Amino acid sequence: MGQQCPEMTNGPGKFTKAMGITTKLNGIELYDKNSAICLYDNSIIPDDVIESPRVGINYAEEYIEKPWRFRIKNNIWVGK
Repeated sequence: MGQQCPEMTNGPGKFTKAMGITTKLNGIELYDKNSAICLYDNSIIPDDVIESPRVGINYAEEYIEKPWRFRIKNNIWVGK
């Protein structure tokens, strides 16, 4: 796969495309082990989860600074 693979998932649009997530999956629980798409991973240490404001949503007024961006510290598959 090479060094460029993290580029496939370093943003919400790229991630959903890489994972095959479409609007047909709206309402499905991501952490239900029996769901069509499960993102549950009990190996993640809570202290390694970083939260920050979303980027590129200057139009969102009161939501600009909300911590709605979550990533795993030092994980190459997420944006910096």
